[in-house]
Amino acid sequence: MVHFSTAAGLERVLTNQPTSVSGISGGNSVLDEELDSDANTTTGFTELYNLIAGEFDLSADAGFKRISAPLPVILVSFNGMATSNSINLNWKTSNEVNFSNFEVQKSSNTKEFGTIGQVNKANSNLYFYQDNYPSLGTNYYRLKMIDNDGTINYSKVVSVEYDGNQKFVTVQNPALNGTIAIETNFKSPEMHLISSIGKELNFNISKISDNKYIITVTNHAQGIYFLKVISDDKISTHKILLN
Repeated sequence: MVHFSTAAGLERVLTNQPTSVSGISGGNSVLDEELDSDANTTTGFTELYNLIAGEFDLSADAGFKRISAPLPVILVSFNGMATSNSINLNWKTSNEVNFSNFEVQKSSNTKEFGTIGQVNKANSNLYFYQDNYPSLGTNYYRLKMIDNDGTINYSKVVSVEYDGNQKFVTVQNPALNGTIAIETNFKSPEMHLISSIGKELNFNISKISDNKYIITVTNHAQGIYFLKVISDDKISTHKILLN
């Protein structure tokens, strides 16, 4: 017994000598039809039967397979993260077949969505979109996935809280002439500059505004360094090229 809770297309695979398909019911109707004369003698398949929506119980003496078109793209993950002044959306896909593009859609209530941007198919299967105009409170996002032939599917809905007060650190990279510009809303940040071999460097730091700092390093070798910015229980580490 195979049970279907929604409409489906079925195609019967004829093996040996088929007899009949019986007990396909929908509402008050019952289909009970001999299929021998419908079989294609070359392929071994019968004609396609489309069942209407509702509950269906199907029993037969031969195998059935479900007919469905492949999705244009498979969404592996879809996530969002708030920053100090935006919300960043990231997603990963697989099995992109005849796929065209994404539309990024946004809502304030999960009921009414509007398109805020478009992202075309990429070769890496990794995608990014930045919403530079987030609303205070909860922002809801979904992806409209469009195939080349116009087939459309939607992703799950992702919610991201935005209050305009997220902690952030931005660092000028590369740092020129031993000077590193830093912007952060960390409270009383503690900073450490560490070489690629783990040696901590001495430097001078100047606060030039509420959230902006300048680090000046002398007697340093050009190369890769790691800047750690620490405040309370938060640590932000940045890999920078120091010239």
